[in-house]
Amino acid sequence: MFLSGPAIVLCKVLRNIRSRGAVSSDRLFFTYHWLVTKSFPKTRRVQHSREFTSILRRGTCVADGVLVLFATALENGQPSRIGITIPKKTGNAVARNRWKRLVRESFRTQQESIPSGYSFVVRPKKGASPSWAAIRKSVPYLAKKAAKRMAKPQ
Repeated sequence: MFLSGPAIVLCKVLRNIRSRGAVSSDRLFFTYHWLVTKSFPKTRRVQHSREFTSILRRGTCVADGVLVLFATALENGQPSRIGITIPKKTGNAVARNRWKRLVRESFRTQQESIPSGYSFVVRPKKGASPSWAAIRKSVPYLAKKAAKRMAKPQ
């Protein structure tokens, strides 16, 4: 098995912890397995400006008190992707990066509860503050709401 840079570092850290007898081998395996399976590869991200524009123009829009989510359908069998856009009105670079980290982590850790086959673009609602609990609830709720709205016959 080929390991990349972060995985090698993680293996060294886990091996060091295990050698001290602090944690059982099973616990370390499940921690490593969880970190590997909950990855967030580039294939799960909306990356290009034209994709963002397409989703924002043609997508279904849903919102709650924290986030606004735009969604379009992908071809069958593809996993869902997410793009995050944070306007400068949201705050300085530190605040914008915090929003991005929280939304990205929420999507990454809850991939199994988010419907597959959609591209999502997420932005914060005006005046909302970046709360981990609120964002964690909001991302899967809005993704399901958008998927349901798109599935409705018009």
